[in-house]
Amino acid sequence: MRPTPLFATAISAIVLALIGPMIISSTSPLVTESSALASHVPTDAHDVGMFDPSQGIWHLGTRDGNPASFYFGVPGDFPIMGDWDCDDIDTPGLYRQSDGYVYLRNSNTQGIADIKFFFGNPHDIPLAGDFNGDGCDTVSIYRPAEARIYVINTLGSNDGGLGAAEYSYLFGVVGDKPFVGDFDGDGIDTVGLHRETTGFLYFRNTNTTGIAHSQFYFGNPGDRLVAGDWTGRGTDTPGVFRPGTSTTYLRYENTQGNADEQYQWGLTDYLPVAGYFGDLDVPSLGCSILPPDNIWNRRIDLLPIGSRSSEYIATMGANRTLHADFGSGVWPPGSNSPIGVPFIEVSQGQPLVQITYTDYGNESDPGP
Repeated sequence: MRPTPLFATAISAIVLALIGPMIISSTSPLVTESSALASHVPTDAHDVGMFDPSQGIWHLGTRDGNPASFYFGVPGDFPIMGDWDCDDIDTPGLYRQSDGYVYLRNSNTQGIADIKFFFGNPHDIPLAGDFNGDGCDTVSIYRPAEARIYVINTLGSNDGGLGAAEYSYLFGVVGDKPFVGDFDGDGIDTVGLHRETTGFLYFRNTNTTGIAHSQFYFGNPGDRLVAGDWTGRGTDTPGVFRPGTSTTYLRYENTQGNADEQYQWGLTDYLPVAGYFGDLDVPSLGCSILPPDNIWNRRIDLLPIGSRSSEYIATMGANRTLHADFGSGVWPPGSNSPIGVPFIEVSQGQPLVQITYTDYGNESDPGP
């Protein structure tokens, strides 16, 4: 695999005022503080993408904070990235664990699958990689119940079954989660395993049974691991996505130590993927008003309570509730009056006018 789904949440001004504009710093012993976003992704280096399993949305190219986003697949499918057509660009794939169905797309755009076939058994975990060094990625599988890896170096087609694996081997401990990468830079991908409960990872440099060629800790318990060539030097190294803070940490060497790069982007349930995505010119699903590292693009449930929170609450009324008047439909029923707060864009030369509240005036402050 030449290359091996943090979406910011908008928040209201009143809620931000309650908690205060504070950022949580990482307390991990294996990461260091750096820029909020990577200022430059090296040429030919792998990037990180995020898959939203609840909606089937891909966000590719998050290291610079400006990802391309598109729909592909069905919510709940398992995301993979690979070079399915041997053009040196990684594109999305999905594995349906309920029936072993594989869906692959040959471009980083919205659309239907270009390649579809069956491989493996229900509950298998897909492994995308170039396992024979021919420059093309295929989909192999890891069977958790057996701690066994099944490798095949061809892709299926036409909704058919792919057939038996070319070979298989045992590696690792049942319960550990697999990842794939070219960890020694020889052009052949091999399999590693990550113990999410401790942050322990280990891998072999050959696709054979045996003890790990390398092992070390990186990240915190609960982090989601992904491997990629973050520097463009031809060797894949670990990265982790920390759901609790929506932060990605990348390490440039296959050794234990601090993260060499970190940035914040995404949501708690996103799944990380990695690869070389090529030129991403896919229109975004939406328009970002502020930069991704702006305080307004932060999940408020992860921020500490502001020092003046009690004062703000007392001013508004501790027993009152917020009225988020951004609904849809009409009120009263059968009328032509839309629910919500209507607005009209005007030019800068629009004179100021006095507003007189006719209905629901008690829900608005009189102003200065």
